[in-house]
Amino acid sequence: MSDLRLARLAVPKSLLPAADEVAISAGATIWADLEGDSNPVVLELTLPPELDAAALEAGLAVLFEAFGQPLPALTLEALPDKDWLAEVHRSLPALSAGRFYVYGRHVTDPPPPDLIALQVEAALAFGSGHHQSTQGCLELLSVLAPRRDLHRILDMGCGSGILALAAAKLWPCRVLAIDIHAKSVEIARGNAALNGVAERVEAVESDGYRHPAIAAPYDLILANILARPLIAFAPDLGRHLAPGGLAILAGLLAREAEAVLSAHEAAGLRLKEARNLGEWQCLLLEKG
Repeated sequence: MSDLRLARLAVPKSLLPAADEVAISAGATIWADLEGDSNPVVLELTLPPELDAAALEAGLAVLFEAFGQPLPALTLEALPDKDWLAEVHRSLPALSAGRFYVYGRHVTDPPPPDLIALQVEAALAFGSGHHQSTQGCLELLSVLAPRRDLHRILDMGCGSGILALAAAKLWPCRVLAIDIHAKSVEIARGNAALNGVAERVEAVESDGYRHPAIAAPYDLILANILARPLIAFAPDLGRHLAPGGLAILAGLLAREAEAVLSAHEAAGLRLKEARNLGEWQCLLLEKG
């Protein structure tokens, strides 16, 4: 037997991105089957020997409590000897989204010449671009590129930094990437260097819009997080967005879109486009 352990728990789809962040910060590798209509989704976490399973469970409990839900039962088992990295790689093939080709280090085929290559950390299922919300954001960025000339961009809740990287590849801009988790900030910085945009993409740790590096106004604000923090951050987003500036919001289920949109309309924004990907929705907004 190996020293790795496998934890499983059923997570509502609306909490998957947040549960992903907790697991990544703890040092776990995650996997979830996002195909089909299952809700909740079984989240599988591969735990290295040094990871304290009790601490991970406590962190997940805090997350679920914050959203008014009890922590689902978490099962833990030892894993047999196996090339688990290869298993993760098989579950995360390269993909195309809009003008982008997203791939991990394990992909050996050359990127298509007509797409913009983004190489990201392959072991992070949601930060890799495979989540529908991220794909929707990449598609909206691709649509915006020929229409607007953007120079100052903020990525709130950057995760692996994939959206910040995409923006830096589309425009000669500067991007500030923000995340509440130090591990995500570290990964975003590494991915910026890997993709040759480290001089234009700055990643910092912050709980929302509190960091002194965040300086308005921005031409575009990206926020691929969850419905509840999107609603809470709406006034801040409105204050930090330039007149005529754009916002791409994601990480929300289609049934949550009305509440998210209402909060941002109150902050002076209006809907330009809504894009559905399965049960998830991405919103493109403009400040009046």
